[in-house]
Amino acid sequence: MQPVSVRSSAFRAVGVQHLQRSLRPVVHHGRLFCRASPLVYVATLPLVGWETVEEILKDKYPDELALHCMVLIESEEIVTMFDFLPEMPTSPFVAAALLSGRQVKGTIRERRLSRLPGKRCWLVGPSATPQALQEARRFNSSFNDRIQLLRNDCRSHSVALVRHLTGLNIRMSINGIYSSS
Repeated sequence: MQPVSVRSSAFRAVGVQHLQRSLRPVVHHGRLFCRASPLVYVATLPLVGWETVEEILKDKYPDELALHCMVLIESEEIVTMFDFLPEMPTSPFVAAALLSGRQVKGTIRERRLSRLPGKRCWLVGPSATPQALQEARRFNSSFNDRIQLLRNDCRSHSVALVRHLTGLNIRMSINGIYSSS
């Protein structure tokens, strides 16, 4: 299955606009949803501290360096972002600990965004419940807050939160997301 970008014109015209403007039931991955269900997205950004490099390079910034993953929930024109990162993400000591395989204390951020990111953002599907924000907060309150790269990091948090909200198992790559269910 090929990943689909939310920003691709064909998908935006047929998929997202239909979901956003339709009050009819929506079938997604063989499951029936009411449009009252918020939409769940995943996105990637540069690691904290690398934002300036992306601003300088603009379109030349390689997608391979957009390593930080997050989940976005769009509900009634409001976009809420959840991500998982170290408490001191720019500390060289934290970087050294993570690169040597140790765990560090992490935190889950919740922020309101004015809109969906313009690139590296993919629609996963409708939430299984209209109370997606409350479900995400409940999930995050019990999530292990110890970060260890490749075991419990922003990517594993995003995959687990998406599974909790939508029931879908996804795999993430630099080119998009893949559903395995």
